[in-house]
Amino acid sequence: MAIVVAGVVLGWVVFASRSGGGSTTSDGTSPASGGACILPTASVVSYQDLQCHPEAHLFYPGAKVYERLGASQTTTIDGELNPAFSGAILISSAPVSQIYAWYDSWLTAHGWYRSPVNRVTTYISSHGYARSRPGDYGREAFDVNIDNPALLSTTLGHEVPSGGTIFEVTYLVFPYTPGYDSPAPSCPATPEASGPVSTFYCNP
Repeated sequence: MAIVVAGVVLGWVVFASRSGGGSTTSDGTSPASGGACILPTASVVSYQDLQCHPEAHLFYPGAKVYERLGASQTTTIDGELNPAFSGAILISSAPVSQIYAWYDSWLTAHGWYRSPVNRVTTYISSHGYARSRPGDYGREAFDVNIDNPALLSTTLGHEVPSGGTIFEVTYLVFPYTPGYDSPAPSCPATPEASGPVSTFYCNP
């Protein structure tokens, strides 16, 4: 069963961390960790835990960082954990199709597969991805969301720049569930931009 990324990242008290990502080596690992880049299983995942993963700052080449997004796993009023996440609102002169194609190429080459994504009203369209690695139990997700500038301006409370493609990328890590694994599903060819959550996106 593929990961369903539920909720709007902006609704999870984003901007909890606006700092830049930590330094990484060429393979995306953290020098401070001695080259290891793992996700905690015995404790909550923090924003900093994500920074040695290249997906935490996987920004389209040449895109301008308009606003960084991120937060550690936090407990909701219902006593459940929200996912830890790291990403940004970006602005690029590239068309949407080119942006989607670049992320699809990079992510699928690094073990990600297309996954369901909830349609959010502030997004024009979205692509969702998930990954299942030994020991991580399918708890990673990555979203590429094309923003509606007018609605995003309302959400942020200030006018966003006009011109170019405004989009959000977010790397999310959900709470660890022992014994749960989520292999890539076997599905038909991948459709284009997202619609309702009933549509699954998979490896072609």
